[in-house]
Amino acid sequence: MAGGAGKQSGWSPRSAAAGQMALAVVPGLLYTFFPNLLGTEQLVRVGFKCTTIAALQAIVLALKRPAQLTTRTWTLTLGALFFSMLGDAALLYEHLFTAGLASFLIAHILYAVMFSSGLRVRPAALLASGLLVVAALAILVPSMLETNKDLLVPVVLYTVAISTMQVTAACGSHHNTTAATIGAWLFTISDLTIAIGKFVTPVPYAHEIIHLLYFVGQCFLTLSVFPSKLTKPRKD
Repeated sequence: MAGGAGKQSGWSPRSAAAGQMALAVVPGLLYTFFPNLLGTEQLVRVGFKCTTIAALQAIVLALKRPAQLTTRTWTLTLGALFFSMLGDAALLYEHLFTAGLASFLIAHILYAVMFSSGLRVRPAALLASGLLVVAALAILVPSMLETNKDLLVPVVLYTVAISTMQVTAACGSHHNTTAATIGAWLFTISDLTIAIGKFVTPVPYAHEIIHLLYFVGQCFLTLSVFPSKLTKPRKD
């Protein structure tokens, strides 16, 4: 899918990846806006839901050499996408919600580690993420104490992990911080919508909101690791 990207004249690795991601997101958009067209077979839905993230992994795999990603960035990005894909599949089954939560927790940790190179203090990013944690917990904790106390600790840990990912996305210096920050916030709003719908109150158009923000957010997170121009091979 991505074999020749980055080698075309006039195309940077980031531009080539963006073009391919526009195609990769199509199955996810079909799952988001036209789920009834996929029928009722659960495995078909799993396939469509997971195809976009699998395609992003293929893009990262194929663009490693021409984009000259370091082994660290390459490995952590693939790991984050892989555990995201596991979470996608698990969340389609109610009894696997905790497994899905754990998979996405690992994905957020891997993203946070990947973005953590060359961290710089950015007060606005720290303040925004801190306020998000406070707001999210203020919304979720009272309801969960009444109905889902057993999941409270995992959800709090998850909230801290995704906030950490936001901070590193905005404050790291070895990736495109604009793309990473956009992706992190879209991912966060998607996850918060899931949590509110599950633990607090139904959210109108939740399916569309959750998956549109999630798939686009993952594209931005992945896109952020690609350089804007070809460079000499980098040492790990």
